[in-house]
Amino acid sequence: MSEGSGSLEIAEPTESKPSIGKMATPKEPQVPSESEKNQSIDRVARLRNQKEYANAALCDKLERQIRENTFPGLTVANFTDIDGTYIYDYKPTPEETTSLSPEELQLLIQTRNQEYMLATQQLTELLNKYNVPIIAVSGRDFNMVQTDSRLPQFDLVVGSVGTEIYVLQKDGSYQLDSEYDKYISQEIGFDRHKIYNLSKDIVANASSLVPNAELKFQDRDSEANVIAYQQDPQAKEHGLTTYPPPQKYKISFNFEGINADKERLEKTMQAKLKEGGCGQVKIVFSYGKEGRDGRTDWNIDLVPETKKGAINYLVNKFGCIGVFGGDTGNDSDAIIGAGHAGFAVGNRRPEVDTAISEASYLTTTKQTQNFRIFENPDGTKRLLFVDSKPHREGPLSQIRALRTMKLFAKLMKPTTANEVKSLISPKS
Repeated sequence: MSEGSGSLEIAEPTESKPSIGKMATPKEPQVPSESEKNQSIDRVARLRNQKEYANAALCDKLERQIRENTFPGLTVANFTDIDGTYIYDYKPTPEETTSLSPEELQLLIQTRNQEYMLATQQLTELLNKYNVPIIAVSGRDFNMVQTDSRLPQFDLVVGSVGTEIYVLQKDGSYQLDSEYDKYISQEIGFDRHKIYNLSKDIVANASSLVPNAELKFQDRDSEANVIAYQQDPQAKEHGLTTYPPPQKYKISFNFEGINADKERLEKTMQAKLKEGGCGQVKIVFSYGKEGRDGRTDWNIDLVPETKKGAINYLVNKFGCIGVFGGDTGNDSDAIIGAGHAGFAVGNRRPEVDTAISEASYLTTTKQTQNFRIFENPDGTKRLLFVDSKPHREGPLSQIRALRTMKLFAKLMKPTTANEVKSLISPKS
């Protein structure tokens, strides 16, 4: 970090620094008063009153940011999707798949993945250097995150598409955020048994609802797997099934069809859930892969809350600036509306761009090659980084965004909207 600037100076692993126009010279950062600093420290102290945060590593990081004045007058947390955003698995091109021998193809994939893991490690080191909490926000559940040796020990894990939050303790263990779990189960409500029965009816009648398309439960939500765990909570360990248990607040499907089929199914599911008294349930589509005959294979999740809701819950709880990066459909609403800044990484799926373009309630007040400033309906400003280089791998995109977003914490203050414009827009 440059002395007195509060900006992040980051060396990108494989590319030279981009030019986004001549940058205005940043002003000297305002040093917060002792009273302001004490108020911030008191806010973290109040956070520690919740038992899961009393010995949380995240609180230590926030306190160090305050004491070291890392981001003058502010605290910052980084929220990130995992697959395709924080880590990236190399996908060979069709030409590589057909022209290379199996041994050559395996070596290529291994080499590329090693390069991408270096970028992930560099991103982790960068955020740790400035005591920025790293919060995973994933479709994976907590156990799936924990068993992946490629991942760092995240300060928090927001799992199962925003329906669970686990907090890292100083001893390396994790505790469930009980306040959020209570909010999900009681204030929002998610009657899994009732929703699952409604879902079974939708799956059974899918062929009449969306002809020529296919809808089925994902393996851990198949009826056989659900019954196995009803009979024995340790069904997998006892050989009754090969799949993990169904998730507490999430029911998932695989769906293959064209866009028109997707739209028809979504409307039908919304109507069926509403008729069954479960209209509060959110339906989240995310792109899977290209299916057969020009169709698309989608993942569908029924959840009581989304990634966006979980992130905003935590941002309000911590009183911090929140930035979120993602790449697929279940990240879209969080990229657009969670926290204070969003990163749409280069290798994002097409539905992310569609969601951004269709967010008509947001007013774009300034736009450059990579950055857009949105004005929310309440008048607050929000920064969005949309990587202009297609297919740039997620961790590289995040590094690029953090590097080029000069004074990115300061820019989130609504009172500095003009400073945002002067810092990130090319001079005419």
